[in-house]
Amino acid sequence: MIKSFLYKGRQFSIDNSKQIGILGDFDENNDLILIDSRMPERFLMGIAIHEVEERKWIRQGYSLRQAHLKAQKKELQFYAELCGSAERGMERLADEERWSLRLFIGDSQKQLIELEHGTKEFVRTIEADV
Repeated sequence: MIKSFLYKGRQFSIDNSKQIGILGDFDENNDLILIDSRMPERFLMGIAIHEVEERKWIRQGYSLRQAHLKAQKKELQFYAELCGSAERGMERLADEERWSLRLFIGDSQKQLIELEHGTKEFVRTIEADV
């Protein structure tokens, strides 16, 4: 399925029609965000915003880690507005993170325990200044 959306005055498309082996990617030449088809639709816009923002920060010279954290902040802002509060936005972003980790890392009990601990750390990291 391909959807179009406007973000910061620019038209983008989301293609989540197939499994791509990673959560998302951004084809700047075509303003196309690719998102793995296994991700639920409720996360598509947030992931798309994340991919656009992450690429912007990388192009400005930030490391992938720094760019990723900055992009997550923008994604969190989007979810907070969409869901009506910062707390609900954080819940949506944490849910997306759990989905992503389960799809691309696995679902063993040890990993799930680490994931729950990591979610708490994730919240602290995303709220900290980057």
